[in-house]
Amino acid sequence: DLGAHVELILGPTALDASHANLKITRIESTEEMHKEVTSRVNAADIIILAAAVSDYKPKEQIAEKQKQSKDDWSIELVPTVDILSEVGETRSQNQFLVGFALETQNEEQYAQDKLKRKKLDMIVLNSLKSKGAGFGVDTNQVIIFHKDNNRVDLPLMSKREVADQIFEQILSKYEG
Repeated sequence: DLGAHVELILGPTALDASHANLKITRIESTEEMHKEVTSRVNAADIIILAAAVSDYKPKEQIAEKQKQSKDDWSIELVPTVDILSEVGETRSQNQFLVGFALETQNEEQYAQDKLKRKKLDMIVLNSLKSKGAGFGVDTNQVIIFHKDNNRVDLPLMSKREVADQIFEQILSKYEG
């Protein structure tokens, strides 16, 4: 709605969005997300990575159903590629990188650490502790941290209003 050409790389969801300036690429796995993001990142001015696809995956994929038995068995997990960190390391200085954090303890400290560690320009902290915010509701309450130590606390508002405020913050700092 702000006039930008948007490429949305989307995991499994019921979301159905359409707009003349929107191109959607659907993916199923972290590996596909990594491939699609890295193939497009150099052409982007503003990069918003809103959610981790998955932090871990099974070390071994089993081709057939694992039958229930009396024997104990377990699934070993291995870390997936950290797409946000990779983009933070490889992006150009002219690009503006936004990440999101969902924390359940030491929320602000962890979000600010992630902002620095992953070389972001801005991070949006979601909290599951705020009543009326998070998943399964149409409202949210977030804190936006900028790399220049600026902080914006948004009150509880509709998710559309939160999105508008996030873009307002991006545009107030983006120098492209």
